[in-house]
Order: sequence, then C-alpha cells, then structure tokens
Amino acid sequence: MSETLQEKVDRLELYVDLLRQIAVNPEENVIWDWVISKGLNREQYNNLNSVLKENTRILLKQKEGGNPTVLSFQEFSSQVIGALGLNDDEVGKKAVAQVLRSAVRMPAFAILNHYVNLIDK
Repeated sequence: MSETLQEKVDRLELYVDLLRQIAVNPEENVIWDWVISKGLNREQYNNLNSVLKENTRILLKQKEGGNPTVLSFQEFSSQVIGALGLNDDEVGKKAVAQVLRSAVRMPAFAILNHYVNLIDK
C-alpha cells in the first residue's frame, strides 16, 4: 500500500521530532533511531510508546509494593508485535528484542529490563 503525501509528511514530521531528541542524547534515545530506521508511522510510534509506558507503569507499581498483574514475556511480546502491526512471528520476535534492548537505554523505560532478561528464555 502506497502512503499518501499527507501520510508521508506526517511521518517525516515525527522523524524530525525524534531526531531532535536523538541529537540531545543519542545513547538514551536509540529507541527513536530504531523507530526511524524501521519506517514506522505516527500510529505505530504512538502504539509502541503506549505499550512501553503502560508496562513501565505496571512494573513500577509492582516494585513499589503494589499488586498489579505483570504481563508474561509472551503477552508483552504480543502487545509490541500488535503495536507495530507485524504479521511474521519470527520478524516479530526479533523486533521485540530490538525494541527492548533499545528502550531500556532510556531512563524512563529502564525498568523494562525485566523483559530483556527473559528474551532468551
């Protein structure tokens, strides 16, 4: 499916915003470089960001002594794969590993290291 001119402009505007963040701190914002390199659109970016934020919130609440239901690695992977709109399971697993390894470098998502430790298990 070919993207419209407006969709392309929206995607490029997103990339400019992400590049600004990368320029400020490239090591922490490597996740946004991944988003750009994979050609994600704004909807995919927003969906991915929502999954990362929600699971970070849940893990932080658990760490503080709350009792939220933490997703299994498989459930978390399914959420990420769904957010990215991937169909191929093998491509999806690789993408989840890349997303996680990039995201945990950002202090806001560091607690997602919980899932990084489960990647190869």
